[in-house]
Amino acid sequence: MELGLIGLSRAGKTTLFGALTGLVTSAGARPGQTAVVKVPDPRLDRLSSMFNPRKTTPAEVVFVDPGGERLESAERTAFPEALANALRNVDAMVYVVRDFEDPSVPRPLGSTGPEGDLETLEQELVLRDLSLIDKRLERLRKEKRTPENTVELALLEQALAHLDTARPLRELGWNDDQVGRLRGYQFLSLKPALVVLNVGEEALAGGAESTLAGRPALRLCARLEREIAELPAAEQRDFLAQMGLQEPARDRFVRAAYQLLELVSFFTVGEDEVRAWPVRAGSTALIAAGKIHSDIARGFIRAETIHYDDFVRLGSLQAAKAQGVLRLEGKEYGVRDGDILHFRFSV
Repeated sequence: MELGLIGLSRAGKTTLFGALTGLVTSAGARPGQTAVVKVPDPRLDRLSSMFNPRKTTPAEVVFVDPGGERLESAERTAFPEALANALRNVDAMVYVVRDFEDPSVPRPLGSTGPEGDLETLEQELVLRDLSLIDKRLERLRKEKRTPENTVELALLEQALAHLDTARPLRELGWNDDQVGRLRGYQFLSLKPALVVLNVGEEALAGGAESTLAGRPALRLCARLEREIAELPAAEQRDFLAQMGLQEPARDRFVRAAYQLLELVSFFTVGEDEVRAWPVRAGSTALIAAGKIHSDIARGFIRAETIHYDDFVRLGSLQAAKAQGVLRLEGKEYGVRDGDILHFRFSV
């Protein structure tokens, strides 16, 4: 899962990147930054303690803080090309929206507050996608009609009409097949988006969940969270407790991202490795097998399946087999969050 952070200048995007990754960063022009963060999961820790494997591998989130030219003004007409390209491959956008006042850190030109800044960021993506579709349609309309490009043309014209209303493509309601046909374009406004409200420390008493312009938003103080992230691990929990926080922003952020992307985790277990694997909710056992290796999916026979809760209750795979709780499932089995899977395959 790869998440791209975007925000107007002085919104706290780079500070948030440091808070989420534990990396010490500095604001200003810089190369793009990417960091991998392990997804905290108490279930994985419990399984690891039960199997004592040689290796324990959590799921991962990749955070991308694109570098180069920043959005110094809220009155731009489009993202710089380099910034847009740095965000093409991410799975979701994270809008970092400033919701604090600090005379020493003035807002960028044209900023009107959180709702206006959110709308500005959304329109940046819309304008970039409009430009891309305009160029493609100009070429496509000159080409000879084929069944394939006829479908593409119709979808692009639908997308253009929607973008002309100044609304992002994610609101268009395309199904998986329609999205798949245009995946190569990597439309920015089609990607899911998570809103983060960067508030002042004094506003934390308002809780972690909020809304902005009718959309769910995650509230946090990026500056404070970065200070916490830079503390030794043993001191972090104490500091959080002193500030009245239940957990670091990273943990809340990852859960929100999983929910946004409709992800669940399944596990593989054994003496060699205990590992968590993220898949989209509703994925079949065949898709889950392919997450591990394409050969497993190609030679899929059956999936031995038990849910984490049942496994912990019974204490071992042997006990699960004896009580008939360990099941054999086929390719179309719908993987549940917390399933422990072992794939039988032949290639």
